Amino acid sequence: MNYFAVCGTPTGQAKCSWGPSYWCQNYKQALECNALEHCRAKVWAVKNEVIKQILVTYTTTTIFIHAQKLYSIDLNTQKKITKEKSIAT
Repeated sequence: MNYFAVCGTPTGQAKCSWGPSYWCQNYKQALECNALEHCRAKVWAVKNEVIKQILVTYTTTTIFIHAQKLYSIDLNTQKKITKEKSIAT
C-alpha cells in the first residue's frame, strides 16, 4: 500500500527535492532519492579525501611536535652534561 502526503507525492519524495544536503546524509536517503552514485562520486568521495588530508596533517604535526619535544629534552640533557663536565674540571 502506498501512502501519499497531502500534496499527492509519495511520502518521503518531497524530501528528495531538498537536494544533496538531504540525499547524501546517509546510504538509506541516497537510495530513497535515487542519488547513490551522485553521493558516492561527488559528496562522500570528497569528504573522504578531506578526512584523509586532515589525518595526514594531524599525523605529520603530531610527529613534528613529538620530535621537537625529544630534541628539546635531548638538547637540555646535553646542556646539563656540558655544564656538569665544566664544573668537574
